[in-house]
Amino acid sequence: MIGVLSVCSHRGPLTYASDQDGTSSRSAGGLVAVLGPLLENMIGRWTAAPMSAADRVRAQGPQSGLVHFVDIPADLHRPFYDTACVTGLGFLFHSLFDTAYTPLFDSKFMAAWDAYIEVNRRYASSVTHDGLSGPVLVEDYHLMALADQIRSIDPSFRRTIAYFHYVPWCPPAVFHLLPQKLRHQVLAWLLAFDTIGFHARAWADEFVACCDAFLPGVQCDRAQISWRDREVRLQVTPAQIAARSLRSACSAESVLALRACIERWADGRPLLIRVDRVDLWKNIIRGFIAFEEYVRSDRVKGHDLRFVAVLATSRAHLPQYRRYLDACQAEAERINQALSGGSQGPIRLVVDTDRDSVLAYLSAATAVLANSTSDGLNIVPKESVVAGEGRPRLILSQNMGVYEEIGQWAIGVNPYDITQTAEAIGLSLHSSPPSGFTELRAAVEQNDPQRWIRNRLGHATPMTPRNY
Repeated sequence: MIGVLSVCSHRGPLTYASDQDGTSSRSAGGLVAVLGPLLENMIGRWTAAPMSAADRVRAQGPQSGLVHFVDIPADLHRPFYDTACVTGLGFLFHSLFDTAYTPLFDSKFMAAWDAYIEVNRRYASSVTHDGLSGPVLVEDYHLMALADQIRSIDPSFRRTIAYFHYVPWCPPAVFHLLPQKLRHQVLAWLLAFDTIGFHARAWADEFVACCDAFLPGVQCDRAQISWRDREVRLQVTPAQIAARSLRSACSAESVLALRACIERWADGRPLLIRVDRVDLWKNIIRGFIAFEEYVRSDRVKGHDLRFVAVLATSRAHLPQYRRYLDACQAEAERINQALSGGSQGPIRLVVDTDRDSVLAYLSAATAVLANSTSDGLNIVPKESVVAGEGRPRLILSQNMGVYEEIGQWAIGVNPYDITQTAEAIGLSLHSSPPSGFTELRAAVEQNDPQRWIRNRLGHATPMTPRNY
């Protein structure tokens, strides 16, 4: 069991539909999926932003229990999240800007940047008054200013503050798009933490490159960064899944019944599966086009295959995300029409289904495709190894953190290369399971979320407070 923890993240593990009856539901999202297993043994507090009106009511009064909501009104949360985080920093780190049109660092963005700092200040105030003594885990780019704000409020703060960056870190040429002041702020904020963690060495190296390029006087190596007479430790430790509980969930009667239905529908045909939130970097459309290119080859007919895309809507209040979901659906319909003369073609879209269905599809898969243009980790391939008991072939983008961890047992692809991905689909659907599947399963199952947290804190020592 890990000791007393204070976890800070944008989205918490629970959200409330009503402030009257106390009914809560499990939050969605990759971060909660990774950290959720900690809830079973966690002692401390999970600090999060309110996601619903009922959450905001709770944030304004006395709170008890594990989850504590910070008082962030909707009109403050909106620019913080939509503009500063998602379409600002999120697009930057995933290299999503179309530089003919974006980014626009105008007065609207700078107002959102001020909102970002204010939200981090409110989290910091909550942490400094939480009465705990254990480490503070800060989760992802929504809260990069948190350590700096904590130390501004309480210069004598001695608890370890450990930051983890869930998404990719972009190359210096992309980070350079930020105005100089913002570049310096982001890097200085992060170097106020005791440790900075990444899922993959590639992202840690890009961060070091940005510090070296944009912070005068910094001294960097691959293990630590020295700046202003302080040393900040870098941790490369990919997030782990709770394999035992996942295996138990896959053996539930409800999942087994769904899997049997899926196998009857597949009727012995190879089954290609992808499971994604509809985020712009997941590269869903290119995956469809690569499947079409493979089917159009001389070796196969569309009715001999099945391709299921299990999609969870994400940030649907933003127009960029609504357009992307519409484009995914339109592309699947176009390909089904082209390959079969009707909508009942080889591609099936399953949108916003439940967890049992996701596990059933992964456990029935012949192959699993994850071809993100850039991804901090992508936990789905690891889940598919457990759900499918090591049988499914993995097609993995070489631009994902998980490829660095288990890519030796997968078919790696350039996510922009349609022909290479098409060839990988063919190889995965019509070849035997990888010879190293025993080693692959061991690599995925040997660690767990508890050990991952210990790895993140393993070299952490409290910093000497700096003068603010």
